[in-house]
Amino acid sequence: MRRFGAAAGKAHGDGAGTRALVEVLLLRRHLDRADVLAAISAALSVGSTSSDVVALEARKAVQRRGAPAGPDGDDPGGRVVILAEHRSAAVPTDERPLPSVAQYDTLLGRESS
Repeated sequence: MRRFGAAAGKAHGDGAGTRALVEVLLLRRHLDRADVLAAISAALSVGSTSSDVVALEARKAVQRRGAPAGPDGDDPGGRVVILAEHRSAAVPTDERPLPSVAQYDTLLGRESS
């Protein structure tokens, strides 16, 4: 973690480097420590200090182990949730008319269509 923090600070400056380190630290909420550490090593080995790269490498480490993601064995990212599946049939259709943009045509010096 210290190596990543130092490298991120050097590459991005104190503020952005600290943000990148915090984002990496927050990965521990959902991923095992070993996977996050492996991901940091992988990212640093290619010269990257991006928290997104660390997150991707951590997920790859989880897949290589063949274990569910998460410190408690749960898999928070294992299934894509489709919101349409969860919509209630009781939601009414929006029957309002579309808004007019004629005022904007006037501002542009054009006639309304």
